[in-house]
Amino acid sequence: MAILKRRSMCNNPPVCREWLYKYPYKHALYIKVNDNIVLIVCLYVDDLIFTGNNPKTFEEFKRKMCCEFEMTDLGFISYYLGIEVKQTEEGIFIVQENYAKELLQKFNMSNCNPVNTPEECNIKLSRYDDGAKVDPTLFRSLVGSLRYLTCIRPDILFGVGLVSRCMEAPTTTHLKAAKKILHYIKGTLDFELHYYASNVFRLRGFSDSDWGGDIDDRKSTSGFVFYMGNTAFTWSSKKQPAVTLSACEVEYVAVSFCVTQVVWLRNLLNKLHFTQREHIEVNVNNKSVIVLAKNPLFHECSKHIDTKYHFVHECIANKVLKINFVKSQDQIRDILTKSLELNTFKALRSLLGASPQLNRKSFPPPKSTSISYTKLLALLKSLLPGSINEVKLSVSGKMKTSSDGNLEKGQKQLDLKVYNKAITTENL
Repeated sequence: MAILKRRSMCNNPPVCREWLYKYPYKHALYIKVNDNIVLIVCLYVDDLIFTGNNPKTFEEFKRKMCCEFEMTDLGFISYYLGIEVKQTEEGIFIVQENYAKELLQKFNMSNCNPVNTPEECNIKLSRYDDGAKVDPTLFRSLVGSLRYLTCIRPDILFGVGLVSRCMEAPTTTHLKAAKKILHYIKGTLDFELHYYASNVFRLRGFSDSDWGGDIDDRKSTSGFVFYMGNTAFTWSSKKQPAVTLSACEVEYVAVSFCVTQVVWLRNLLNKLHFTQREHIEVNVNNKSVIVLAKNPLFHECSKHIDTKYHFVHECIANKVLKINFVKSQDQIRDILTKSLELNTFKALRSLLGASPQLNRKSFPPPKSTSISYTKLLALLKSLLPGSINEVKLSVSGKMKTSSDGNLEKGQKQLDLKVYNKAITTENL
């Protein structure tokens, strides 16, 4: 992934318009596909970010752009619009640490005490709070700055959305809630999203909603999160436009918002040659929603639901998506629709893929040449939480096993898979 900066501003010449295909469903996204070679270009004002699967295409693209414009090649992307990007052999890491530090300094919170969650558990804010009024300009500036931080910080999205509803006449209660988020950011400055290389391009999503969470108008907050691999890459938390009358109805409306994102992502991935040939799975924690989505005419109590929300049924009939049931404790989307207690919040945050930066230099490859299965199992039990009684080993390369069952030097790579966790040890 690299970046070019244009030094002169003018309209795109005919040669560039013919060479790149402009994606119709996303502004400023251009694609070139030639057999199995893909080039993706994103444009923002005078900056270009491009990536693909063939380095030769990169050089051709830069050469053609430099022929038409005055361009500066900035090399591999490392900083873009306040977002820091680190590209290593382990994957791509995205963080906003510098922006977060500037935000704390801007609002005189650099020396504040860190906290473990961005909002109080079960917090409720009212726009008509009778507390002392605060400077609305300062409050709006704070909320606006926090909203940009949600670009790669889904763990603060619900809290930021909550205080965003109180910008008309903010009080000390609202300002305290907003500053609580700054306290949380202070303790998680180095949190990042890690995107691994993978050959699995199966899209899956989670949809959820609270019920009547806004104490002023009793509207609900719904949202979704999508994965391709083990890290979330798109998420949303938004208050619903109408009051709902049951838990089933509010979840059904939330699923309809999620389905519109499914259709858009499906079209986008198809253009990028990551075709979703099977239905896309959307996970909900309400079985009544699944029944209603499959047959919306079956329930007389759903007659009042707006027709546009029954778009879900049509997508299921066309095999665009499939709605699955997931237990409430496994509903990742809860972190974006509710204020949670500490242990639940930390568990769901890790499932989103948000984690602190690691000093990877402090973890060199092991120097030992053999390890017994018994010692390996004991080591994993000490490192990983939960009950581990079995370790599945998948080996690539040559392996020699001694008479006592040790794994000796000679293999190229050993992958240790424990449930959904994976540890890779090279050159044992």
